[in-house]
Amino acid sequence: MLKSMTGFIQERYQKDDLTIFITVKSFNNRALDIYLKINLPYVEIEKKTMQIIQEFIKRGRVECFINIFSQRNEQIEIIFNKPVIKRIVEELKDVRMDSGNLVINLTEIPGVITINPSSSFLVKDSINFIEESIRDAIFKLVKEREREGREMEREILKMIEKVENLTNKIEGREDHQIKKIKGKIERNLRLLNNLGSTEEVSKEDLFPILRKIDITEEVIRIKSHIKELKKCIQRSEPVGKKMEFLALEIQREATSILSKSEDSKISSFSLQIKDYIEKIKEQLRNIE
Repeated sequence: MLKSMTGFIQERYQKDDLTIFITVKSFNNRALDIYLKINLPYVEIEKKTMQIIQEFIKRGRVECFINIFSQRNEQIEIIFNKPVIKRIVEELKDVRMDSGNLVINLTEIPGVITINPSSSFLVKDSINFIEESIRDAIFKLVKEREREGREMEREILKMIEKVENLTNKIEGREDHQIKKIKGKIERNLRLLNNLGSTEEVSKEDLFPILRKIDITEEVIRIKSHIKELKKCIQRSEPVGKKMEFLALEIQREATSILSKSEDSKISSFSLQIKDYIEKIKEQLRNIE
């Protein structure tokens, strides 16, 4: 099952006098990158939230915003930046001497006073409820990513099927290409050597040339990569990076076939494969 890396959920949880608002967004990213903001200074909640996110999500940018409120939360924590205040007082001494009494509102000076809501109202039951709420929110985000992933999976499977059909068509044209090249070489040799109409070129003579246009190995490898892509889709673990690698390998094989092609239809099929693979790669950039 494929999972998208993009998702959004916004939930509200209520228990007794405790209210929790959780918003989680996720975006494309090469690795797991977590941004967490909680309105309460509580380290244990931060640690637990990070653990829960890492448990459910393996890849993508995750932004999590948690706001916790309680009717009992009437206390606040006031922090004075004493070194800054002392410096301000020292600097203002001369100004006061020159201009008389001077009134300064310290609350208007950035960095002087910090007012934080207190987390002292949190008890064990409250913390357990907060953790359960966070786990539920992240689980819902994962379900949202799975839902979008299923839609992308259907599109990717359609394009994989197109690539598979085109590969079979290329394989079906391979003998035609060999016969075409063989006939062309025979005609040129008869013309150059003034050979009779019964003269034929042996397989040994053609082998070095035919080997250069042989696309059997490329076709075999593309089919193998297609099988592996289908297997990846059935797995439960993150497979986005592996599928990107397989898609790139198919694209390389199609390029190799195109460079060897002496048949217009094989060339056309190869170009179509490259086009479908490019579309698959675009989808895979959003797969976990």
